[in-house]
Amino acid sequence: STPLYSSAASDVYKRQVGINVNSNPQGNKDLVGTYKTNTWNGKEAIIALQKDKSMICPNGSGTWLFEDGKLYIEYDYTDSAAMMVDEFNKNIGTNQESNKDYKKHAKQEVMVVESGLMYNGHFFEKVNK
Repeated sequence: STPLYSSAASDVYKRQVGINVNSNPQGNKDLVGTYKTNTWNGKEAIIALQKDKSMICPNGSGTWLFEDGKLYIEYDYTDSAAMMVDEFNKNIGTNQESNKDYKKHAKQEVMVVESGLMYNGHFFEKVNK
């Protein structure tokens, strides 16, 4: 009957069009490349995953790894907010401690989706292989 056929067809259609979050890339080589977004604080930004496991992202540069079916990026960054607060406190004379280490390390999961990556709520489209 028609309803059976149309629901099956619509399921097939949804599978083709929907973003496939569970697609497991065949190893790391599928992930290597450059990804781009135009919506990073109203600007263009990239994520670049290199063959040698180095990576560049809007928040810094570091390394990437694929483990347990998930993509992670790791990078060091400067905690500029804490630095500014301490600078302010020092200027008004309430902060004795001035030689703090503002270097931080981050490890974040990046979701691999069809034709790109989701990072911090932004879709980065793959622009080259």
